[in-house]
Amino acid sequence: MPTLIPNGVDVRPFEQVTATAVAAARDRYQLPQKFILAVGAHRPHKNHEVLVQAIAAVPGDVGLVIVGNPDHSFRNPLPGLIAGLGLESRVQLVPDVADEWLPAVYRAASVFAFPSLAEGYGLPVLEAMAAGVPVVTSDIRVMAEVAGSAALMVPPRDVAGWASAITAALDLERAADRPVRTYSGGMRRRLDLAASLLGQPSVLFLEEPTTGLDPQSRLTLWDIIGELVSAGTTLLLTTQYLDEADRLADRICVIDGGRVAAEGSPAELKTRVGASYLRLTIPATASLDRAAEVVSGYAAGPVRRLTGHRGLDIPVIPRPGLVTEIVRALDAAGINVDDIAVRHPSLDDVFASLTGPVAA
Repeated sequence: MPTLIPNGVDVRPFEQVTATAVAAARDRYQLPQKFILAVGAHRPHKNHEVLVQAIAAVPGDVGLVIVGNPDHSFRNPLPGLIAGLGLESRVQLVPDVADEWLPAVYRAASVFAFPSLAEGYGLPVLEAMAAGVPVVTSDIRVMAEVAGSAALMVPPRDVAGWASAITAALDLERAADRPVRTYSGGMRRRLDLAASLLGQPSVLFLEEPTTGLDPQSRLTLWDIIGELVSAGTTLLLTTQYLDEADRLADRICVIDGGRVAAEGSPAELKTRVGASYLRLTIPATASLDRAAEVVSGYAAGPVRRLTGHRGLDIPVIPRPGLVTEIVRALDAAGINVDDIAVRHPSLDDVFASLTGPVAA
């Protein structure tokens, strides 16, 4: 019975690379301080074009270095693409790196990217892992077998997906030498998400993934989750942040007191509320109770007082002249208006209409 032994990489040349060798490699090949590394001849199936397109959405202090010789059997689209996108200062094509210098070049990289469309085996991924560099690779079958759960995987032609995965890998790489206890809330959430993706799950369960994040980190994590769903991952999300559910979910189940109160798409749930809302703000010297009494005749449902705010939420059926009539009625009652605005139903309105007011 024949025995199949897969190809492997001798890790010793990578483990023996010193900081001096890395600095010498940077100087020899004019490598940037932070860069994404790709290794492979410039052939169509290597799919380097997706990295050139993705780098434009990655932070501007990060470069892209593609090591490999052009294959003159094919037209090389990279120089024209780089020039067309105005990325000459960020993308370097290094035609040849001697074998003895390659481990130091790997070690100098921030992230290794391998977007290949087809491979016999994919040794560069193993070389990058031997060098201790975070790896993002295409999710073709052979790379799933080679990388296992040790790499982030992206559909090979998904430019936005590559940009998001590379950005996530860069964030983790920057903090790689620090104890996890020193990470910010946003960094810990990204680490949690990255760890959950290593097994390439077809179904992903997330519980309030953006709790405690600053607005920018929250939006970034939403983008990454959205790319996963677009790539085919089924997401089950539990959250108390209804704007998060509105942004990420195709279908929403509202649970109140352990029972399903409603289920449907965000748009379907919002139609249950029906009315739009007038948000009214009045001066501190005016009576909210009197204002609510005045506007109740125009409301399509209960008027709500806004907690911690000198204002009312008034459900209305929009029609021409409605806002003018309400302002005139308040003025006739001696109540000035500081601000008034029309807004459409939100999932917060849906939840309030389904569950009722919270008990004091």
